[in-house]
Amino acid sequence: MKAKTAHSLERQIVDPNAIAFLTNPEQQKHLQPFLQADCLIKDAARELKISPNLMYRRVQKLLALGLIYPSRTQTRAGKTLQYYRATGNAFVILLQDVSLEQMLGVAQQHYSQQFLTTMMQQLFHHPEVFKEGSVRVGLDARGNIELSMNFPDQNKLLEMGVIGLFAALSLSPADHQALQVELLAVVQRFSKRQNNQRAKSLLFVGLTPKP
Repeated sequence: MKAKTAHSLERQIVDPNAIAFLTNPEQQKHLQPFLQADCLIKDAARELKISPNLMYRRVQKLLALGLIYPSRTQTRAGKTLQYYRATGNAFVILLQDVSLEQMLGVAQQHYSQQFLTTMMQQLFHHPEVFKEGSVRVGLDARGNIELSMNFPDQNKLLEMGVIGLFAALSLSPADHQALQVELLAVVQRFSKRQNNQRAKSLLFVGLTPKP
């Protein structure tokens, strides 16, 4: 039996409890198997590498939050199997409904962490470059703790196709805006060359005024 739902649509989430769940990197991953297709609890547990009992409790939480629904049942070897699916193919949360802490968690999980993880994987595959690098922990110009990664031969990173830059710049408002326009233009120009092919490069660009 298949339940009716608009799971092919994006859903705006306003419930604070659901927002807290979706913006928590450790919790939101439990929704992933149900966004792709109808899924059994045991299959979701296998995909996430957790126990079926723990996955069952997560499913009860997702049901209570209205993020998944019982999509269909199937009889197999005399047993009735219950499938679940997300109530939308994506969930939209307005920034006005999200706290700064929640937004930082989302950004760290899905942007900087993904980029840094991918870059580290590339470096580990090139031990001759990786062993030359170092991590510096110290204070920045304002006396705040700062962590930076350094490689003496930047050309070796370029040969690998890897570049990672972080800089605190003393820019005037006009120069800040000019750099912003140039960065956006470069990204847009190269984005047009994708031709719907599978992504083979990961780009993380950011520019923001400091408070």
